[in-house]
Amino acid sequence: MEYRYDHAIDLANPHDLYTRVIALVGSNKEVLDVGCGSGQVGQVLTENAGCKVTGLEIDEQACKVAQGLLWRVFHGDVETLDLEKFLTYDGYDVILCLDVLEHMRDPWKFLHRSTAWLAPGGYLIATIPNMAHASVLLELLDGKFTYRELGLLDRNHLRFFTLTSIEQMFLRTGYKIDFIDRNCVELKYVELNADLKSFPPEVLTFVQSLPEATTYQFIVKASLSS
Repeated sequence: MEYRYDHAIDLANPHDLYTRVIALVGSNKEVLDVGCGSGQVGQVLTENAGCKVTGLEIDEQACKVAQGLLWRVFHGDVETLDLEKFLTYDGYDVILCLDVLEHMRDPWKFLHRSTAWLAPGGYLIATIPNMAHASVLLELLDGKFTYRELGLLDRNHLRFFTLTSIEQMFLRTGYKIDFIDRNCVELKYVELNADLKSFPPEVLTFVQSLPEATTYQFIVKASLSS
């Protein structure tokens, strides 16, 4: 099966997004992978880092694949499932939300619920697309906001975030952000394709000089606020 969100994981490349996430998780952890897909990240954590991974996944076919790779996997919409029936309070060292919060109707409510599932000293790791990437800003300046099959304007995204709104979301839901990193992608490599020749050079220079112009995704590590 080829799941639309499957991705190559290059463990030999320390700059690879998922290699960095896996390093943040660490070894021998009890992990809850929210939106685990077909289990790619969880499989690496299981086989290479001795982790025990529980997955949650809405896509039925991806869920079936993940069930053969992870300790256990539950199928359904995490926003409507009665998760408290089968998730352990204070039970997870790490909760993963990799490119999943932007797909939720109410990620604020979900994050608040998730605080009950973290073990003492546990933390949540999220990757979240950046709507202040230069490619999105230039599309907007060009009068466009065209959904794609994948990427920053994935047709299944319901919420859109910048660094400020990410920080506010975590602070509002019972977390403190311990660490923020960036997965940077230059404008020429992004799937959005605004006509750069239609912009004055001064506009291009300004947009590309903005602090998060090359940030494709933020990598957030957050723990419970005291």
